Amino acid sequence: MESSYDFDIFNDKVSYIYDIDSLNLSKIYEYSYLLGRIYATYTFDFIMNDYVNKHLGYPIKKEELLRYIPISRTLIPAGENRFISLDE
Repeated sequence: MESSYDFDIFNDKVSYIYDIDSLNLSKIYEYSYLLGRIYATYTFDFIMNDYVNKHLGYPIKKEELLRYIPISRTLIPAGENRFISLDE
C-alpha cells in the first residue's frame, strides 16, 4: 500500500492519501494451484523416501534422498527440493 500526507496551506487541512492494491482472485487461484502441486510432490517424495528408508535396512542420509519425476518416470537426487525435517 502506498500512502502520503498532503497539507493544504489555504485551508490548513491535512489529507491522508492512499492507494490500496487489491488482490486479484485469479492470481490467488494460480498461486494456490502451484503451491498445491509443489506440496503434493514433496509429500509423495517424503512418503516414498520413508518407504525406501524402512525397507533398505539402513538409514538414508539426507544427501541420498530421492525425488520422483512423474513425466519421465525417473528418480533424481532431491537436494533442497524436499520437505526438510525440523531436526535438521
